[in-house]
Amino acid sequence: NEYPSEEKSLATGAPTVVAVDLIRSDPALLLGSQELALLSPECMEAVLKDKQLQTDEFTLFCVLHKWNLSNPNQEPSIAKSLVRHIALEHIDPLKLSTTVRSSRLVSDSDLCDAFGKQAKNKGMLAEKIRGSGPPTLAKWEKQDSGVLSSGS
Repeated sequence: NEYPSEEKSLATGAPTVVAVDLIRSDPALLLGSQELALLSPECMEAVLKDKQLQTDEFTLFCVLHKWNLSNPNQEPSIAKSLVRHIALEHIDPLKLSTTVRSSRLVSDSDLCDAFGKQAKNKGMLAEKIRGSGPPTLAKWEKQDSGVLSSGS
């Protein structure tokens, strides 16, 4: 994936190549970065579409959510439209029903679609860290609240 060429750096003084390599190796670094708010919508889309990222879908969702909150003057529909680049079905059901839903970036219909894909797999889901080897099956753990357990 190519990052927008108009982004000369993603962090103060860092060449784009170095910044892209850092993001790819640990996208969670963006969560603690004030520079996250400086990313253009095009650059955020490039981050979310990047198949070489070494992370999970929930971390990407958190990056998008923080980016949205960091840009209060930005039209909320921009962040909502970028959610399409995140495989919601690969996010733990409890996180979907709490963190993701409360963000208001994902429609109830899209949440239902994600839950439906999870249900079709009887609680087993191919979970993949982007940029890593083949997917591995992951069984969602029964949460303390007993929500959405596949082991029942």
